[in-house]
Amino acid sequence: MNRVEHAMIDGSMLSLSAEVELVDLTVTPDCFGRVHVPVLNEVHRFEVHRPGFGHRMVAEPPPLPEGTTIGPVNEFSMKGGTLLAVEVAAPHPHGWMRHITVGSWEGTNGCIWTSRSHASIDEIVAIYDSVEFVDSAHGVYFTSPIEPDFRHPSCMKDIGSRALLVIRPLTRERQRQLPAEQGLATVGGALYRVNDTSPAFLLVTQTVHAVIDPLEPDLSEEGLLDLARSLTIEWNAPAD
Repeated sequence: MNRVEHAMIDGSMLSLSAEVELVDLTVTPDCFGRVHVPVLNEVHRFEVHRPGFGHRMVAEPPPLPEGTTIGPVNEFSMKGGTLLAVEVAAPHPHGWMRHITVGSWEGTNGCIWTSRSHASIDEIVAIYDSVEFVDSAHGVYFTSPIEPDFRHPSCMKDIGSRALLVIRPLTRERQRQLPAEQGLATVGGALYRVNDTSPAFLLVTQTVHAVIDPLEPDLSEEGLLDLARSLTIEWNAPAD
């Protein structure tokens, strides 16, 4: 059986296993959450990606609106890694320019990415300097408080380019939203259809709410169902 563990943005540990031996579970997930930033005295959204994500985004930016300007890359040594900070100005459809400063802390086992409108390079540096995080063998995560808002921490994980998992902790609110009928029993929980028109499935375990969406063009519904039934996913909260 394949089995991997990944640190989530709040320090929770995601355990993922599959009975299908040929499924690649090693791809690093993308994690999302809102972290309390002391220097701002408010919560701010961060993303955690695989190592090198920031360097790749700087070297090959995604498609941007015509007229976008990207400033020079500023690099700072910080907390055992390298912080990249870049100012970007992009035209808005209504005619004004949107000014954003992007920050990316690059460590050994992950990258912490964020952006903030109308912020200076110094402000981005101060944001990263005022939050606490750990670069562990299982990935990068925050020890600063995570805002338990309605979205909660979440992650997206590609499993062997066959399917995309969108994983969130199973909260009481999500439990109340589950279909009344009993789901299809699996090795790790229960499986539901997302809706009548979507090819995706919903896997619910004791701790996880995970949408499983096909990525492989030739993956049949039966193949996706077999893959979904073989998965065991658990979201274990960090110790106090």
